[in-house]
Amino acid sequence: RNGNGSSAFSNVASVTPPAPPVPDVEPPSTPTALRATTVTFNRIDLTWAPSSDNTGIVGYRIYVDGMLTASATDPRFTIGGVQPDTRYLIEVSAGDSSDNESGRSSGITVDTPSRPSVSESLIAHWTLDETSGDTVSETTGNFVGTTRGMPQWQPDAGRFGGALQFSGGEDAVDIGPLDVIGNGLTLAAWVRPISFADGANEGRIISKASGTLEQQHVWMLSLFENGTALRLRLSTNDGGTTTLLSAEGVVPLGQWTHVAATYDGVQIRLYVDGDEVSSLAKSGDITVDATVSVSLGNQPDGVDPKGLNGELDDVYIFDRAFDTEEIIALRDGAQLDQDPNDSVAPLPPANLRL
Repeated sequence: RNGNGSSAFSNVASVTPPAPPVPDVEPPSTPTALRATTVTFNRIDLTWAPSSDNTGIVGYRIYVDGMLTASATDPRFTIGGVQPDTRYLIEVSAGDSSDNESGRSSGITVDTPSRPSVSESLIAHWTLDETSGDTVSETTGNFVGTTRGMPQWQPDAGRFGGALQFSGGEDAVDIGPLDVIGNGLTLAAWVRPISFADGANEGRIISKASGTLEQQHVWMLSLFENGTALRLRLSTNDGGTTTLLSAEGVVPLGQWTHVAATYDGVQIRLYVDGDEVSSLAKSGDITVDATVSVSLGNQPDGVDPKGLNGELDDVYIFDRAFDTEEIIALRDGAQLDQDPNDSVAPLPPANLRL
């Protein structure tokens, strides 16, 4: 304090404001070594060498025929839904957190092959047209089944021809080991539920499983919820088993319904009477396990039963994903040796029943 009792002023401090941040305007390096590792009629798998950046790479942009088509966080990507017999020009660029984009990579030209015919893609087809006995024929001759329990043949009651009626419980058709190799799959069948009681609301249509838990299924198509929903489970080497559900009410009691599930290495999809009703992203090769068996109408023998109470007809397995047009053709009873590029003529509707 001074002599007057007041405080002396302190020296005024000089404050220098911080310099504004320097904006990042440096783009990442251009991706190199772009190549297609797998090319099928409906997908292209890509890899490339990672880019570098002073602040870090946050993602990549994929251009197809000059148009921005997709983005990826890692230097690999699968383009799904491409067309057969088509040429594509593909380029990739990198981006950083400041939205700087590199130049595009050297483009590569990719030619997709023709779509395999339906008959070439067939793994198994159980017509279920027998009239008696415990042997269940299969059209390729490779996966003949044997009935378990007491399912009943219905020679004149199928959607096309005969059908096999299951009463829940232990009723099943045991196929034995059956694996689908690669990243394509179609499961399809006609089903007519008779009852959803006593656990039949989860009745299996076809199942490759070692138990009832999700991760114990390799692939499985079943009813679910109150029995009127459709469910797919699929295991791959990228993420294990994934479950896909439809809404309730798509599989009515006492009525023939065509159901199908597909996987193309990018998406799993469910179809009911030819209409896509649900889908989910999924990748990887389908799990292969020769120790896990396949059964129709139930879980495999030795696994807690999840029996169907109803009828099955024309159960199919294919090693590629069918598109909607092919699912509809399958629903309508198209002949398997028909050229898929031709218009599909259904079989005559003999013994057709609702």
